[in-house]
Amino acid sequence: MNKVALVVGAGDATGGAIARRFARDGLVACVTRRHADKLVALETSIEAACGICHAFGSDARDEEQVVKLFADIESAIDTAFIAEMFPDKYRQKDQDGILDPVAIADAYGTLHRQPRSAWTHELDLRPWMEKW
Repeated sequence: MNKVALVVGAGDATGGAIARRFARDGLVACVTRRHADKLVALETSIEAACGICHAFGSDARDEEQVVKLFADIESAIDTAFIAEMFPDKYRQKDQDGILDPVAIADAYGTLHRQPRSAWTHELDLRPWMEKW
């Protein structure tokens, strides 16, 4: 199962740089902005560097388009293994109620590789649905 990074509002600056970074780390870069034709250069550059990139046109301000975007992307993702092996935890997935050990490891890796120009000394990881 490939890891996927969704970059909403991908473009020529920060969003594009984030997509390239995730692709360089081996993730499938799913990039989106309102007009998919404006993503051709980004998609081409990621694929030229031996990464995998899928471009989608969608308006993140429109809930129906965002729902369709996720449905389209999730059809590139196999979650049967997790559903079968961890059914109790998997039921909390839709509510982002569990911490994924892989996501924790990725966060630690990011902390370890952080550039000196954007430095933090701590990292607080919580499930999305946890009340603060």
